[in-house]
Amino acid sequence: MDDMFLTAEKDSLQTGSKAYLEAAEDARRLARQSIVSSQRLQKLVYDSQHPDREFQVGDLVLVRKPNRKIGLAEKLMQKYFGPYQVIERTSAVNYRVSTLPVGADATTDIVHSSRMKPYDQRAPEVLV
Repeated sequence: MDDMFLTAEKDSLQTGSKAYLEAAEDARRLARQSIVSSQRLQKLVYDSQHPDREFQVGDLVLVRKPNRKIGLAEKLMQKYFGPYQVIERTSAVNYRVSTLPVGADATTDIVHSSRMKPYDQRAPEVLV
């Protein structure tokens, strides 16, 4: 009689554990689907607000460099420096830029395209 009770208890434990494992797997699957859909939505929002910038070799650009100094208001400090000249494209989003004039003593940096913006030369002002 005890054997019958123990086998019935084992069977109920096995079916209970199987149900628990199936419920856990369903929860994992649902979480995975939720994460993927959330990532798609976040990508759409990011891509709509950040334009793809592409530069050609020889373009003049300004480069954003963090410039923090103790005691000075960051919002009033210069954010972009340059102009720099694009020397080469090292990857899909990185460029090698050089200070002007490009030569032996010019410094070069590799900069992500999100930290660059096109340089617009101003026409010289003529005073009459």
